[in-house]
Amino acid sequence: MAFAGLPSLPRQLAEAKSYAERLFTYHPVDALPPAAAAALALPAQGEGVTWERATKAERRHLRAMADNGDEPSSSGAVARRPGKDPGRVSAVRAQLIAKGLFHAPATGEVAFTVPMTAAFITRQPAPE
Repeated sequence: MAFAGLPSLPRQLAEAKSYAERLFTYHPVDALPPAAAAALALPAQGEGVTWERATKAERRHLRAMADNGDEPSSSGAVARRPGKDPGRVSAVRAQLIAKGLFHAPATGEVAFTVPMTAAFITRQPAPE
């Protein structure tokens, strides 16, 4: 059997079952080596598919969201952080939702779909 999970999975399993560390073998998966990444990306590009690529406008919006951490943010507040009019970023917000990078948990709110995304984004170079 194979399972995938966040880096906290081994700790959570150990807390749930005292001998979990002996029941399972853990193999962390980091970023793919360039050759492996190319083996996945090149055939996909031939089909018009790309991964993990946000436009500059989307990266600016993601960075503005990251200022609030992983907690849900007001859509208007996120738009105003980089000095944008909230009505002018609706297309960017829709694109990010379509890409699965965040969702709208409630009316007027947005949140990252994956835990710890805010920390990941703040480690990246700021978009130009």
